[in-house]
Amino acid sequence: MSELVRNIVSRFRGYVVERRFAPRTRVRLPFSISVRATATSRQTLQFNGKTQDVSANGVGLVFHSIGFDTYYLLKDGRSLNLVLELPSGPVSMVIKPVRYERLGTSDADLGHLIGAQILTMSEEHRQRYLAYLLPRSRPKLAAT
Repeated sequence: MSELVRNIVSRFRGYVVERRFAPRTRVRLPFSISVRATATSRQTLQFNGKTQDVSANGVGLVFHSIGFDTYYLLKDGRSLNLVLELPSGPVSMVIKPVRYERLGTSDADLGHLIGAQILTMSEEHRQRYLAYLLPRSRPKLAAT
């Protein structure tokens, strides 16, 4: 039932005014998130995917699956360590998932979209990340 409600709300958002503060750039970049299976476990789980879009303060991440065995990626609203693969090299950041929705209707299209806020990253990584975004976020001028 909750998936049905989430799907209806997600479709309704298309008719509502844009709420994002920073412009999003649609780009498919590979990423990975590594987490411990449990607080007492040494087993590390890795979730991989590609971005749907990125901005100065957030990322849209597409996963095939958000769960592994008994571990659920969005559990308890915890922050996650993300490594994003830019053309200039990887950048690491700490993110906090703020929304999620199921994608696709056929088995081939199934996946999950997670919208996440960027909480922290090193100054060096922030500079490289923003340098990557800057040329993409400028409006294109029409030729006269």
